[in-house]
Amino acid sequence: MLYYIQYIFYGLPIIALLFFIISLCRYISAKRKNKAMPNSYSTEEIKKRKLLLIVSSVIAGVFIMVVVSLIVLLFMAAAYM
Repeated sequence: MLYYIQYIFYGLPIIALLFFIISLCRYISAKRKNKAMPNSYSTEEIKKRKLLLIVSSVIAGVFIMVVVSLIVLLFMAAAYM
């Protein structure tokens, strides 16, 4: 049971980071295709992908900061023992 908690603890930030990378690639590819061939993506689609990129970056940042801060706190606690 303990391993499931560790998988969740480390897995969620990894999944959030992958979600950010995928949304970043989708946004960049849509911008490039729209630049090469105008109106290949609508403005609503570009806005939707940009919003998804912003949301995924915030989620990934929060998860990664939580994991890093807990690791730092554990190292600090072990250092002062």
